[in-house]
Amino acid sequence: MINEDPNNLAKEIKPILKEVRESLPVIKTIILAPLAFGYALGEEYLNKIAKRQAEAKKQSKILAQQKRTEEREKRLEERKADEIAKIAAEKRAEEREKSIREESRKMTPMKCFTALISASSALALVVGVTRLAPIATWTNNVNQCVKESSENNISEKSFSEIFKSCNRSQ
Repeated sequence: MINEDPNNLAKEIKPILKEVRESLPVIKTIILAPLAFGYALGEEYLNKIAKRQAEAKKQSKILAQQKRTEEREKRLEERKADEIAKIAAEKRAEEREKSIREESRKMTPMKCFTALISASSALALVVGVTRLAPIATWTNNVNQCVKESSENNISEKSFSEIFKSCNRSQ
């Protein structure tokens, strides 16, 4: 091509350029049609996404409202159940107290037995004290005698002799 004549080259290019110019509207349509189609598809896709997002937002608001309503109802039911349970517990406690009071009013063999044992225990204590009282007084008298005689006769008598003499005098 370098050796060719520039005029020949210009003559050959002119028809090609003419054909390109004539086919330009067709080429333009071929190039722009897919671009326009892609743009239209993208726009439609974006519109659908926007609609879905708006719908999802509405649905989430509705679901959130329903959830709040359900939670509120659940809390109310729990409160009612708690109140009912409290009332039932109070009634059971009252019934228990009432039955305990009734049981305490009844005279049962066990209560009689307990009272009898308590009385016999008190009686045994009184009898024991009355029997021990003379022994205690005798012991006090002997101790006093031993003390007096040991102060008076320190070295003359042994302790056993002093005790025997005090015991005889009582």
